[in-house]
Amino acid sequence: MVTLPAGSTILRAWPKDLEGDRLTTRWTVVRHPAGAAVALETIPKDRSKTARRATGMTVAGEYVFTATAVDRTRAVTRRVRLNVGP
Repeated sequence: MVTLPAGSTILRAWPKDLEGDRLTTRWTVVRHPAGAAVALETIPKDRSKTARRATGMTVAGEYVFTATAVDRTRAVTRRVRLNVGP
């Protein structure tokens, strides 16, 4: 849970491919409370390349993100729900 006025957090994913294929991870914003201007930013020193900073969570409520891990043959998506409290 994030408590206002913080309005930001770091989202992380740890995908693993059993065949050892290279994975790419994409984050997207699915839903947020009206009035929030959510943005996902790359974290420059993130060695895993899977973390994103979610900013603009300025309205209390539920925020929903997806993390999609993609290899050469398929994609797997997981939803992440995050509550922001006053």
